[in-house]
Amino acid sequence: MKSSPAPKSAPKKDQSFPPREAALKVLARTIQDRIALDECLHQETHGMSPREIAWLWEVTSGVCRTRGFLEHVIDGLALAKPPTGKLRRRLMLALYGIFFQDSIAPERVVDETVESIKRDEGAPVAKFANAVLRKAVSSRDEWKKWLAQPTPQVSERLLPSGWIRAMGRKYGAEWVSKLAVASLGRPDIYLRTNPARQLQLNADFEQADLDALKFVGTFSELRPRLEDGDFLVQDLSSQILIRENFAEVSKRFPKPRVLDLCAAPGGKSVGLAWTGADVEAYDVHANRRESLKQNVGRLAPQVRVLDEEHEIDWNRDWVWIDAPCSGSGLLKRHPEVRWTKSEQDSTSLRATQQKLLANVWAKLPSGSYLTYTVCSLLPEEGPIAIDPYRENLVKEWVLAPHLEPSTDGFYGALLLKK
Repeated sequence: MKSSPAPKSAPKKDQSFPPREAALKVLARTIQDRIALDECLHQETHGMSPREIAWLWEVTSGVCRTRGFLEHVIDGLALAKPPTGKLRRRLMLALYGIFFQDSIAPERVVDETVESIKRDEGAPVAKFANAVLRKAVSSRDEWKKWLAQPTPQVSERLLPSGWIRAMGRKYGAEWVSKLAVASLGRPDIYLRTNPARQLQLNADFEQADLDALKFVGTFSELRPRLEDGDFLVQDLSSQILIRENFAEVSKRFPKPRVLDLCAAPGGKSVGLAWTGADVEAYDVHANRRESLKQNVGRLAPQVRVLDEEHEIDWNRDWVWIDAPCSGSGLLKRHPEVRWTKSEQDSTSLRATQQKLLANVWAKLPSGSYLTYTVCSLLPEEGPIAIDPYRENLVKEWVLAPHLEPSTDGFYGALLLKK
């Protein structure tokens, strides 16, 4: 009797710890489809262990942060055969490990990557990848030294060319170069303490700036205290803007009645209330209003959230517009923004910003203040946007990762309607 052929064995699954295939999927969606990294990660992390999630977040955000540099290395080492598609993303993932993950031996990264490519794409492609990665390992120190220098050549690899031109016209090439290098850093976690709570703080909390705390512990340990309302996660930039705007406004209005527009998810409303303002909050998007209600209800229930635009009483001491923007200042926290935002997006956002400013300014009574902020460092979204109102300017702020103190990138302006 003739025996049946043995069934073909299924392809071996990568047995190494890191969820590499998930990382490659996240990078494909973020880089190719221009989808926010947080959203892609949320969809890929179901069922993963905390360790796997931490690794996945670290490498995907890291690749997005250093993408231009990694592609520059690949093209320089691949010479006449620059790879594309999934192979290119595999090499970027491996190069990030080689250059930026000191806890992993570069040789191990190369071996695991090459073995994975060999299984999926065959020996010739694996041989090519091995040659590229081995060259990268041997020149690792030179590449890292080059990247650490704030030069225009480095800026070109870390920031979109349109951003470089726009910021360079306003602030100069040296300013942009320093920003580019500073954008390679990982984001810190800053908090504000709920003033209604008497809290015991351990060594995981460092005093950063007046009311601001820097958290240096494990986020999983912090999460329950956030859910209980002990703290508000709020970057140092936002805390500075709230504190310093309030200091100016309170010279005329000791407990100012403020309307927080574009208020979701509510951090600014909570921060203003904790600082001493009488706050009403509104967001035009109904689904975002729900998160706004939940957050202020947990942290600052004295904040009144308006459900409809017609409920707004414009007879206010102060209105704050935190306008929709490119997010170009959030290079550490959302590193993919430099690659996911198009020129068309920027044009549309500038039109929205100008419309918001004009509408609110027309309704604002004389003697009232208007604060305009964007988490952007593009001049067209910041100082240029408020040029029509500059004679009413009280104070303006430019905050950035490479300035002192190092913060998220923000522009802010306080105007007084005369």
